[in-house]
Amino acid sequence: MSIPELIGVLGGVVGLVGGLAGMAGTYYQRKQTRLMQEQIDGLKGRDTSYAEWTPKWEQATDALTKIYPGFVNTQPGTSTNASGLVFTKSLLQRIEHHLGKKTWTGKFQPKALLKDELLNPVVQEVINEVLDAVEKFKKEHTDWSRSLKIL
Repeated sequence: MSIPELIGVLGGVVGLVGGLAGMAGTYYQRKQTRLMQEQIDGLKGRDTSYAEWTPKWEQATDALTKIYPGFVNTQPGTSTNASGLVFTKSLLQRIEHHLGKKTWTGKFQPKALLKDELLNPVVQEVINEVLDAVEKFKKEHTDWSRSLKIL
């Protein structure tokens, strides 16, 4: 093989390697673009979800701050803590673990939830359970609900 033929073969090999590298780069770039678009769409969806859950969180904490320090007259001369009537023991534990705590004065102190915490499915489940329990209590005990100012 002569030198011009060797240079031609080497040039062809370099061209082939360059072409393959270009195609691989184009594939990788498209894959990265698709991945970035999926991430952007996911973030937009989270923002929408955050906008949906913020009012629910506010509604739940408002109800909890009214219910926790409240007492209702269950029998003449007998007052009972309203939180025990509205929520089950297990839900009370979950509320205090995920949403806030009962202060030494008996009032409810909500947690300052970060965006990621509010979008946590467990926290969302507890918020829904609180709202459902409050609605059930309102329907079953309108007089007590009125006295707690949640009606």
